[in-house]
Amino acid sequence: IEDSENKVVLYSGKGVYDKYLETVVLDERPLLIYRGKNKEITKVTAPYIKRYLGESKIVLEKGVIIENNEYTILADSAVMLEKEDKINMDNYPYIFGKNKFMTGEKLYYDSEKKDIILENEAAIFQTSMEKKRKKLKDQKKDEKKQGEEQTGRSEEKESEENEDVEIKITSVFSGDRIVSHSGSELERFTGMFGNAKMKRPDTEFQAAYIKAFGKNNEKVEAKDGVTMIDFENNIKLSGNLLEYDKPTEYTHITED
Repeated sequence: IEDSENKVVLYSGKGVYDKYLETVVLDERPLLIYRGKNKEITKVTAPYIKRYLGESKIVLEKGVIIENNEYTILADSAVMLEKEDKINMDNYPYIFGKNKFMTGEKLYYDSEKKDIILENEAAIFQTSMEKKRKKLKDQKKDEKKQGEEQTGRSEEKESEENEDVEIKITSVFSGDRIVSHSGSELERFTGMFGNAKMKRPDTEFQAAYIKAFGKNNEKVEAKDGVTMIDFENNIKLSGNLLEYDKPTEYTHITED
């Protein structure tokens, strides 16, 4: 079944069309291919698919797999709103992305805006490769000849050199509500609202609101009941407003 107006193509071993109710029910390994407003192609499979033509709504049940070029989503059931380019899911769906895993009791996915909204016991686990300054001790031997009386002498020097090495970092985000925006690298952010917490191997942030920006979450802003722990330098800061920039090692926290 091809709906060129709504850019939806449905495949199935068996299909039942009800003209009076304006519904299409698909059985026997159905497959749905949907092209969104941003021309992104989404493939959806589920044992049971029911499309409400008049409402531009598709209900998927009994185990759903949703795939596009950014995410693979596994859920018990889902509702697709075709005109809004949105997918709603509940009962703790799993979202797998590049170097990222997300879950929460409820999920709202807006493919046009590139937003994933998680609610109730929301969590994101993200890995990234980052450069870290490491000190290396290097022993060097210098041989010098000093006149006719010395045949040679070696001197051992211990020097410290700085070297940037790439390491894998795991960041954990949690909160009552999380918004993950996956646009361009400059536009990317992860926002946590209510019991917000962000933890990395080197730092931890807790507040009512936390927002991390950039590909590797290098910049962070937090508000209301802010606590920051710097594990590398054994420092704990608290206040109500925080700005943090990891590349420049800048931290500013105040009570206002």
